[in-house]
Formats: sequence, structure tokens, C-alpha cells
Amino acid sequence: AHRPLPAELFYLIILLFGAGMLALAFSSMKITIGLDRALGMGQRRISAMPQMNRYWLSTVFLTVIGLLTAGIAAGIFLAPEQLRRLLDAVGAVISWIGNIVGMVLVAISYVAFAVLYLFFRLLEPLIQRLLDRMADSPLADLVPPQQDMERMKEVAQGTAPLPESYRWIGLAIVVALVVLLFALALRRLQSETETNEDEIRESILTADLLQNQLSNLWNRWFGRGRGASDPFLSLDGESDARRRIRAIYQQLLAGAAATGAARTPAETPNEYARHLAQAWHTHEQALATITAAYQQARYAPNDPDAAQDAAVNTAWADLSKYFDKEEADLQDN
Repeated sequence: AHRPLPAELFYLIILLFGAGMLALAFSSMKITIGLDRALGMGQRRISAMPQMNRYWLSTVFLTVIGLLTAGIAAGIFLAPEQLRRLLDAVGAVISWIGNIVGMVLVAISYVAFAVLYLFFRLLEPLIQRLLDRMADSPLADLVPPQQDMERMKEVAQGTAPLPESYRWIGLAIVVALVVLLFALALRRLQSETETNEDEIRESILTADLLQNQLSNLWNRWFGRGRGASDPFLSLDGESDARRRIRAIYQQLLAGAAATGAARTPAETPNEYARHLAQAWHTHEQALATITAAYQQARYAPNDPDAAQDAAVNTAWADLSKYFDKEEADLQDN
């Protein structure tokens, strides 16, 4: 016998769906913050990161309540009986429209065939006269006799059909050509990779990079996993002067990124120096000195001289004090 469902089951289902959506919202918030830190590599300001504040909580609760209300309303208005009636009404309307369209098409076809019949009836004498003249024309001798026509039909009917194996072979050849063209196109796309490098590794979302970033996220959350990879290019093989200047410039990039003034991929070193000078309103001379020395160490064929190396060290000593002050202010806040 059919047993009715308990009355309190409805409230338990609503509670289950509400708790599930709230848990999904909180877990999504945690994953979003973690991915923002992992994929952003610390380049976003702390104030710009997602936060679990009152606005977020009120938005989540209102969204959950709205979804539950919409689901209850849909269940009331779209019950199986209501849905069946709606489909019956829609089917009746479609059938009525189809009957009207069919009647219109029949009427149009009747009128069109009547006009064509009268037209050909008027042209019948002219067509008959043309056929008679064609029979008396010398071109009629070019038409093959009836016996030849019958013989050609017999030859056509006696022609052996194309074997089924030939069709499969042709299909296999076509498929092989398509696969070959696709492989060549894929190989060409893979070979067209950009070799332009910068002092900072770009965050292009590949499978290996995503796996590395997820392992870094796992390491931040649970204290295990692979260590974080160096975001900067290796300085192996460089001379001492080039290595020192480029290492200082990398420290400048890391310190600026920690303060929320990270370099964008489209910015040149000179543009980035002007950007930092406008953002900080100070240290223009130190930034210009380090940027000029970095371009000399990175791109020039000659190594930087001792005077340039000393100037970079002096400029970095000035900037490092600024970074230490900014870090202390950030920790106090």
C-alpha cells in the first residue's frame, strides 16, 4: 500500500538544501581566496582581496533564500498535473496553428496550379507547332534510333555496381587525410611558441603551471606539498656585476609587488620606473639609477662598470629602507 510522506519531510528537505548551499558558498570563498593568492603571486593589495564581511554574508543568505523561494514556487506551479495541462494547452495551440498553415498552403497551391494549367493550355498550340517543326528538322537525324536507345539501357543496367570494399577503402583514405591535416595543423600551432622572456615569469595557465600553483596552495593551507618555485629568471652563467644588478632589480620587483604596485607584462622597465615614481611620489633618482643599470646588465654587450655597480647599491639601500617601512606599516595595520 502507498504510504504518505511525513509532513515534516518538506522542512527537512528545505533545511538540507539551504545548508548545502551555505556550505558551498563558504567553501567557494575559501577556494577563491587561496587561488587568488596562488595565481596572483601576491600582486594584489590585501584590501582588494575577497573578504568575509557583512555584505558578503547578507548577499549569500539573500541568495539562498531567493533560490529556495524560487524552488518552492516552481514546485507549486509546475506540479506534474499542472505541467501536463500546460503541455496539453501548448499542443492544442500548435495543432491549431498547423491546421491554419496547412489550409493556407493548400489554397495557395490550388490557385498556383490553376494558373499554371490555364497558362499551358494557352501555350498548347504553340508547343505543338514547335514539336512538329522539330520533327521535320535535320537535327532529328542526330537522335539515336529506338534500338540503340534500348541497347544503351541494357548496357547501363548490366554494369556491375561498385564493390562495397572500394567504398570502405575510399572512406578510410578520406579519414586518414583529415587526421593527417589535423596533426600537421596541431604541430604547426605547437611550434609557434613565443620565446620572448622577461625578468618575471608570466602566469600563462598551462597544465604544469596549474599543478604547481595548486601544490603551492596546498602547502599554504596544510603545510605540505612542493615548495614554491622562483618567479624570476635564473641568473646562472652571468658575470658578477650583471648578477648583482639583476638580483637587485628582482628584489625591487618583489618589493613593489608586495606593496601592490606589481609590474604588468606590457610595461617596459622605463615605463615601470615612471609608474612607481608616480605611485610613491618619491625615490625618482633611485628608480632611474637601478632601471638604467638593469638595462645595461640585461641587454648591453658590455658589463656594467664599478661606478654603476656602486650607484645601484646606494640606490637600493635607499629603496630597501622604504620597503622596510611599508612592510612595518602593513604589519601594524
